[in-house]
Amino acid sequence: MISLDHRVERWVVEHRVSWLNDVFVWISNLGVWGWIFVVVALVAAYLLRRPHVLLIVLAADGVAEFVQWGVKLAVDRPRPRLPPGVHRLVGLPTNSSFPSGHATVAFACAVTIALLVPRLAVPVLLFAVAVAYSRVYVGVHYPLDVIGGAAFGAAVATALRLLAARLPRQRPLLRAG
Repeated sequence: MISLDHRVERWVVEHRVSWLNDVFVWISNLGVWGWIFVVVALVAAYLLRRPHVLLIVLAADGVAEFVQWGVKLAVDRPRPRLPPGVHRLVGLPTNSSFPSGHATVAFACAVTIALLVPRLAVPVLLFAVAVAYSRVYVGVHYPLDVIGGAAFGAAVATALRLLAARLPRQRPLLRAG
């Protein structure tokens, strides 16, 4: 599995399309700390008059950051080595490669938004996929890093939903709508 992971990463970076390079760098930068998802949650909370949307997405963002850092420390997977003549499109982070923090946070926030505001599910989940893929494309993660990050992020969102459903409230904190 690791060998396939390395081969797929190598194939992606060796088959970049030059006009897409800046696009994927931009998408990757939008995924930093999940801020783009927080902005979406802020706008949704304001327009829908549901401030809990922002609060829960902020919680998902924070928990996801905590989880990914803990796993990175435990796993300590090295970052990809690029072949000669192929360069990274962004600076190489100094921390561990697994899981992708961008993917973890993007999926935690996107799944949370999708659960809270179902009409936003498709665009936020597609953007989370783009953020995750961008990390392989720019040369700083393996595919399993972003798949693992996506799984951790979705687990964070699911755990927060289950936790919120157990809280005694008159109306559920994580309700669709």
